[in-house]
Amino acid sequence: MQHRAFGEEPDDEEIARGAAALTTPAVAARGDGEVVVGAGGCLPAHDGVTELVGIAVAAPHRRRGIAAAVTADLLARAFAAGVTTAMLTPGDEATGRVYARAGFADVGEMLHLRA
Repeated sequence: MQHRAFGEEPDDEEIARGAAALTTPAVAARGDGEVVVGAGGCLPAHDGVTELVGIAVAAPHRRRGIAAAVTADLLARAFAAGVTTAMLTPGDEATGRVYARAGFADVGEMLHLRA
């Protein structure tokens, strides 16, 4: 669901690799008919710090508070597991506003380079 929400089509191997890598809190939001409509996860914590990653909502289910609920649930799980600091990188200003409602604040800018 996450790949598709970000405009990608994963193959079976990529899906299996992602599922095998889940070693930290991860959540999925289910809609009608038990279909997953939103999801996200946390990277393994290091010195009490984790990064929330892959927070995504399927296009037909956006603007309903699902991303905020997934974010809040991930934070609660991470802090319950001993994390003291959580970070994330919003993809754009609109997603940044979702995360701000969950308590995140801008602390700097980051440049991503991809080869």
